[in-house]
Amino acid sequence: MKRYAFFIAVFAFFILTQGAFAFIARTGDQVLISSDELITEDLYIAGEEIEIDGTVNAAVFAVARKVTLRGTVKKQMVVFAQEVTIQGNVGGGLKIFAQNITVNTTIDGDVMLFGARINLDEATRVSGDTLFGGRHITVNGSLKKDVLGAGQGITLNGTVDGNAKLAVQELRLTESARIRGNLKYYSENEAQIEKGARIEGSITHHLPEFRDRLKKIFPFVLLAGIVGKIVEFFIFAALGLVFILITPVWMRSLSDAIAQKPGSCAGWGALLLFVAPIAITVAFSTVIGIAVAGIALLLYLVALSISQIAVSLIIGRLIIGLERSGQSKGMLFGAFLLGLFILRLIRFIPVFGYIVLLVCGIFGMGAIVVAEAARRRAHGADSL
Repeated sequence: MKRYAFFIAVFAFFILTQGAFAFIARTGDQVLISSDELITEDLYIAGEEIEIDGTVNAAVFAVARKVTLRGTVKKQMVVFAQEVTIQGNVGGGLKIFAQNITVNTTIDGDVMLFGARINLDEATRVSGDTLFGGRHITVNGSLKKDVLGAGQGITLNGTVDGNAKLAVQELRLTESARIRGNLKYYSENEAQIEKGARIEGSITHHLPEFRDRLKKIFPFVLLAGIVGKIVEFFIFAALGLVFILITPVWMRSLSDAIAQKPGSCAGWGALLLFVAPIAITVAFSTVIGIAVAGIALLLYLVALSISQIAVSLIIGRLIIGLERSGQSKGMLFGAFLLGLFILRLIRFIPVFGYIVLLVCGIFGMGAIVVAEAARRRAHGADSL
């Protein structure tokens, strides 16, 4: 765990708004915080499956395939995962980015949820504002303040005490739905409001008129997008050439890290990619932290560029062959160009291209952490 201390300490420096710098970091395929365990410092977790049954009197930042909370988190909880189930109480707000999200508890603070399927069950009580985005969203609980959301299908069975503003394809309010404020929704379809549903404020339905305007300017946008991607390709090709010529061993180690330890790269990459901007933003809000935040922002942008180069390189090396492509700088650069070309073609695919870009950032940023950790271990072994 010592090899990750530097990166976790950077996060702690930016994120903690109090004077203390204490934190706890845990990793592993399965991480369990038992019911009799009490943690008083901020908790950073990366793993395959995470279960929190105990009490954390601080904040939790988790990256995993599956996360389950049955205990208590006294401050905010931030999760990046495939499947998330929140049954324990969260005292300082909840932010989740996952494929499937289930919340069935009390949240004392604002809630931000982004996923394919989101369920806010009957026991859910959110004291702050609620923001969500996904494919299918079902609200059975009670949301005490305003709601802002977007989705393919949204079903409201519960209660919204504030205003609701929604962008949706299919909106359904069942007979048990209650909105004490105004309902404003943007959709091509009329909302299905069942008999018995009660909306105390006004109902406003807006059609998505922006599509007609978009059709008129689409050819110019498409041309500009193609030219921009071509320019971007040559910029990254030049950057990749510089890095491969100057640090060929390090660039090979980055791509090897992705090939050999994809899970570790994904976990630490997600932590870096998503938490670092929040930390930098917080640091910018303090007078002392402005200079450090500026340096951190510059390093973050450089790391993002390197991450795309690393992912392009591993794609090309896998196609050509890892051993064959690692013999010379020329072969490395050829593999990199091949991988970069494939990535740029994928970027033309709507929506999917942005998902691929996000995945590249996650694996590439994680590779920097994993490769640096391996280098430090090797250096320490050589010094013995």
